[in-house]
Amino acid sequence: ECLARYEILLENYVKTITVELNTALEMVNRLYLPAGAKYLGKLAQGNRFCYETGVVSQAAVRHQREIAKLVDEIADSTKKLTISFETALSHKDILEQAQGLYTALRDDLGELRKHVDHLESYMPKEEWPTPSYTDLLFYL
Repeated sequence: ECLARYEILLENYVKTITVELNTALEMVNRLYLPAGAKYLGKLAQGNRFCYETGVVSQAAVRHQREIAKLVDEIADSTKKLTISFETALSHKDILEQAQGLYTALRDDLGELRKHVDHLESYMPKEEWPTPSYTDLLFYL
């Protein structure tokens, strides 16, 4: 009976983490990466206009480069998380699946979250697709 309970708990863990990772990947691919790319396009367009008129702001160029770097890091982290996630689920043994998902959650999702949070700190509030922590805490 203890072994059966253990397997049920592992299956529940795998299902829960699978939902969490799928949700995170969907949010990144449908919300955060498109918002970052859109904002990057606006910065590039503005910097190009400034360059063409002979007014170049090094701070604006650095800001554009930082946004581009973060968008690339998010894309790379998303790919890494997707590979870890798929690898974990490819195991036949439920314990190996759970261990692989734990590692993906701890390492790869943590890295992805760090990059997304960093991007949020650079973007204007009106360009960010979800409420900020301040909005959630004080204005909802």
